[in-house]
Amino acid sequence: MQEVTVFVCPKCQQRCIRMPNTGDYEHICQGQEVLKNESVIVYGAWADYTGSDTNVQNALMQGKENNLFGTRADLEGQKFQSRDSRGYPKDRFRTRQHIESIPVDQLKTPGINDSPPDSYKD
Repeated sequence: MQEVTVFVCPKCQQRCIRMPNTGDYEHICQGQEVLKNESVIVYGAWADYTGSDTNVQNALMQGKENNLFGTRADLEGQKFQSRDSRGYPKDRFRTRQHIESIPVDQLKTPGINDSPPDSYKD
């Protein structure tokens, strides 16, 4: 089978170019913030190697004041949680760059010299 050299990323819809027969492809998604980043839950200590988030530091172990204190919503038991653009709570999730992995079998196309599929055989 032959492999495609120009294809479209299934997440961000950007055109990508690659050399054939080079294996899997990892694409750094571009575009709006919702497409190029993703939210990941913070379980404990983590290293921010990309510098993407400076306000999450062991957020699960820290107390968070209720911004609704003294309002009717507080009396009814509601808690305010600031959220990111994807809707995840900022105190428990961090933002990281999304890298779309495209396996090599999705980049293969049937070629002229390949045998036809079993459905075409007599």
